[in-house]
Amino acid sequence: MSGPASQRPTGIWDLVDRALDLDGATRIHLSIGRPPMVRLADRSLRPLDETMPPLTYQTVQFMLSQVVEPERWEGFERTGEGEIQLAEGGGGRRISLALFRSSEAWSAVIHL
Repeated sequence: MSGPASQRPTGIWDLVDRALDLDGATRIHLSIGRPPMVRLADRSLRPLDETMPPLTYQTVQFMLSQVVEPERWEGFERTGEGEIQLAEGGGGRRISLALFRSSEAWSAVIHL
């Protein structure tokens, strides 16, 4: 039996939904040691949600595993980077994910 929904790790789509509710959100940045950050159209960068804790290695891995197929992940592991299209939203808006590894930890940018 699993715990309450509030104990469930935040996923990529949870972050995308929150960001799309903000006026001018263009990107979400995921980096270990920082909470998810959102880049706005005015080029400012701020936490997506002030209540979210800094991301851990495990949290980032969980989020990426939700959207990257295992076969694609193998290629990303070899090259240390990659990009996938997550969805095509209304008005032809594409949501994509760029990821890269440095010092064995993965970071990602979700383009909204």
